[in-house]
Amino acid sequence: LDLNVIDESMYSTFVIIAVITCICSPLVFQKLFPEKIILDEAIVIAGDNEIILSVAKKIGNEDILILVDTDDKILKRFSEMGVDFIYWEHLSIDMFKELQKISVTTFVSAYNDCDSNIQACSMAKLLDIKNIVSVINDPIKSNDLIKKGIKTVTPLKAMNILLFGLIKYAESFEVLYNPDERQNIDVVEMKIISDKIIGRKLKNISLPGDFLVLLVLRNGRRVVPDGNTVLEGSDVLVMIGDKEYSRSVEEIFS
Repeated sequence: LDLNVIDESMYSTFVIIAVITCICSPLVFQKLFPEKIILDEAIVIAGDNEIILSVAKKIGNEDILILVDTDDKILKRFSEMGVDFIYWEHLSIDMFKELQKISVTTFVSAYNDCDSNIQACSMAKLLDIKNIVSVINDPIKSNDLIKKGIKTVTPLKAMNILLFGLIKYAESFEVLYNPDERQNIDVVEMKIISDKIIGRKLKNISLPGDFLVLLVLRNGRRVVPDGNTVLEGSDVLVMIGDKEYSRSVEEIFS
């Protein structure tokens, strides 16, 4: 313009194009190449059973904890324990549809009434939550839920597992069972969804810190891995390592 190469109208056109480009380009780029968001995993616990207090304390604040249909006394004790949680007052299909917006890995039904647990687990099953666990005192009703793919915990089963674990695998079981032993240790189950990982050998993947792959769950089978194990898209890896590297591990595989 100063050299009289272009006139005022051409100058104004260039300015308008520059402004439009600066505004629109970042928006278009963000739409075409959105930032990948890793959702925190959520555990939903429904019920008025005080068992959930000790379970939540062991979980700590590692995952999002959502409580549903829990009485005021238990809610107060949760607050006193310093455990972060989200509260939903009523269990319903609409609530489950809202939960689909986040990454719910586990639904636990811990009512004192067996029929309430069965109803809650049936709703969770309809919306395809993979890991559903129910506290059931009736062995017959427990078997019915197991046939539907729902994991159940009965007092007798819990006692058997605890005793067997402490007798047969004392040290390993202590790490999983005792929260004091897990202050710096994290056991992680990670489903492979990254195309960069699928088809690669374990020895060619650099895991952060001291993380190790203990087990590969593949199409219902358990595979003990070695360095030459080739990872597949359906694999779920069971890993153990220092808690400070847990987030880095999640980023690698997801």
